[in-house]
Amino acid sequence: MRGQEQTIIEKPTTPAGGRPRRRLPGVKQIGNKWWIDTRYRGHRIREGYLTKEAAEFNLQKARTLIDENRYGEVKHRIDITLAEFSKEYLEWCRKIGQRGIRHKASHFRSLLEYFGSDTYLHRINKKQVECYQAERLSKPGSRGFCPKGHIVNREVATLRHMFSKAVEWGKSAANPCKGVKKLEEPRSES
Repeated sequence: MRGQEQTIIEKPTTPAGGRPRRRLPGVKQIGNKWWIDTRYRGHRIREGYLTKEAAEFNLQKARTLIDENRYGEVKHRIDITLAEFSKEYLEWCRKIGQRGIRHKASHFRSLLEYFGSDTYLHRINKKQVECYQAERLSKPGSRGFCPKGHIVNREVATLRHMFSKAVEWGKSAANPCKGVKKLEEPRSES
């Protein structure tokens, strides 16, 4: 037996159940990544993952989405500016006879001044709203004084309600004002 090489055949490792786990067709390892590369009902699925389990899970998920005709759905965002949607929102407020429209219009003047009238709704985030609160408290307004917390709270409440309507009407994916804490307001003495 000298000079002849022996080939050692390793048995596949078996999980606790006893039978070896069968790899899903279309999942293969290239280098240190696991790749999905397959076709299923006319759709090509091609993605890379760090673990075999993640690749197999996402392959099953993709197959389920294809079966439900939801694979490849793109959640498109609507490019609408703050100025455009604020006009639409104020018009809706007028139509339903909501009180305080003049106040809401004045709130939007300061909001548009800070965020910019050409800013898209999907570009506004929670951090920007919180920065707006801080800056609004520290900068004097048109009358020469810094507004108190309750005024800034009303402006943010207007923005929050506008974004709630934007989400409801399908113009925005999320409300960036959700979770923004109110500022302290002076207690009223009765």
